[in-house]
Amino acid sequence: MASKPPAQKTPRALELRFVIQVGDNAPGNIRDSRVQEAFSSLIGGVTSLLPHVFPWASHVYVEKRWLYNWQDESDTIELPPTVENGKASA
Repeated sequence: MASKPPAQKTPRALELRFVIQVGDNAPGNIRDSRVQEAFSSLIGGVTSLLPHVFPWASHVYVEKRWLYNWQDESDTIELPPTVENGKASA
């Protein structure tokens, strides 16, 4: 009798993205140390909440960026129909 292969686990992740926009009336130069303090405070707040609001989490991956958005665009591009994407019949 053949044994069953082990069940493959599905990787799961909850992703949240916050883009915190600097207002037009803010000073032209925000010191790097203040940006780093903001990163630390926000990360600390989120990680302290996680065990209570999402106890299944095993770790958190954090990306930090300080951006100058001279160009801010996003587009949805329709791809050609295929059977696999459900837009064409077989």
